[in-house]
Amino acid sequence: MEHLFIPADNEHDQAVKEPPTTDRAELAEQAMESLRDIVHAADVSLPSMSVDGCVCGFATQNPLVQLGSVRPEVAARIAELMKLGLAVEADES
Repeated sequence: MEHLFIPADNEHDQAVKEPPTTDRAELAEQAMESLRDIVHAADVSLPSMSVDGCVCGFATQNPLVQLGSVRPEVAARIAELMKLGLAVEADES
């Protein structure tokens, strides 16, 4: 699975350094598409997922990936998949 660069949200996260030519809107789109692909492969649908480049009617330099609302069983399935992924990651390290 390809890992995407995700910019730091605050000054305390020094582990991630933003590439000088990063287009944050493009990164948000890539992250959304990557997440949409993987949840689709897991037979999960997030129909409201989108990139939100506006906050309170103003364009922002830090777009958000909106995941949208889901039914409780979908949230439970996502949690299950994340637990499985973390278990596999722990086994590999």
